[in-house]
Amino acid sequence: LTGAISQFGKLQKIEIGNTKGKAMTASIMTVFTEFTKAVDDFMLVKYDILDIEKREFDDDFFKFRQRVKELERRLAAVLTQSFDDCDTIIGKFKMLDSFEGLLTRPIIMDELERKQITLLELFKTDLKDTQAIFQEGKILVERVDERSPISSNMPPISGALNWTRGLFDRVHEPMERLSQLSATIQDREEFKDVQKLYNSLCKSLKEFEEAKLVEWVEGVEENTEIHLSKPLLVKEENEAAEEGFIRVNFDPTLVRLLREVKYLQLLELKVPERASALYAKVDTYRTQTGNLELTVNMYNDVLATLLPVEKPLLADRIQSMLDALAPGLDALKWNADNINPFISKAMKIVTEVDELVKKMKENVKKMHEIM
Repeated sequence: LTGAISQFGKLQKIEIGNTKGKAMTASIMTVFTEFTKAVDDFMLVKYDILDIEKREFDDDFFKFRQRVKELERRLAAVLTQSFDDCDTIIGKFKMLDSFEGLLTRPIIMDELERKQITLLELFKTDLKDTQAIFQEGKILVERVDERSPISSNMPPISGALNWTRGLFDRVHEPMERLSQLSATIQDREEFKDVQKLYNSLCKSLKEFEEAKLVEWVEGVEENTEIHLSKPLLVKEENEAAEEGFIRVNFDPTLVRLLREVKYLQLLELKVPERASALYAKVDTYRTQTGNLELTVNMYNDVLATLLPVEKPLLADRIQSMLDALAPGLDALKWNADNINPFISKAMKIVTEVDELVKKMKENVKKMHEIM
């Protein structure tokens, strides 16, 4: 009696979603109301229900149980309809979680055992779909195809690993839930087939993930040393080279490496020591490249805006800028220790010349207006 009251009492807080949710929730509330009425009627007996001498209790409790069984049948029908109305296997499990406690009642349990076979079939189909997605997506990832499943804001390696993690999460929770079903279901051939398919897919995902990590780790040490030994600045190689334009020489490979480390750490994956040491200086590199970009842009802008007749007027200033930037073109590399003093000195000199050129241009403009 107390067990039934405790279990059916949970119906008061249950709400069903999906397309038929409103009707299903109303049916559950009707069952709860009728159960409450059955309990109230039972409590109206004129004797002490704890008195074992009172034989009337057996008759009254038999009537109560009959009413509860009828309510169980109706509740099982609502559960079945709600189960069929859920589109996804996770949705079906979450719906069953709402009725936790009631699922152990015999009539409901018998009804749901039939649905467990449906769960196995659904999950088997989902496993096959996931496997097909993996096989197709794996080829696109290797080709770096524009249709690749990697998120557009993520770098190649961590993006591929994040994608495989998503596929694993898609099948892992349902498999865990299915493993908690009754032993009779787990002994069936259908369950064993699903288990084999699940293990095969997980093995493929793990091998792909390990291969991607090994491929990336092998290139980290070599790429890091090569690109950090390059000079800070380099002359432009296009038609702008004749004008003396320069650019910041922080290799895109290092940028990708830093982004990879960031996302791999977010995925809680082990990162090579060399890559971790590089990422520890990510804020330093960001500041240095940002300041160098500002300095180089001002320098190039000065060269671009000065007319041929104006350049002789500022020949000494232009030479001072070249002298200030020269160490970045030759001696200073990204793994050097004295980069910040160089940037500060070069930025100060280039900024002064840039302000002077702007002032000259303003004066010329005013003279034109006056004339």
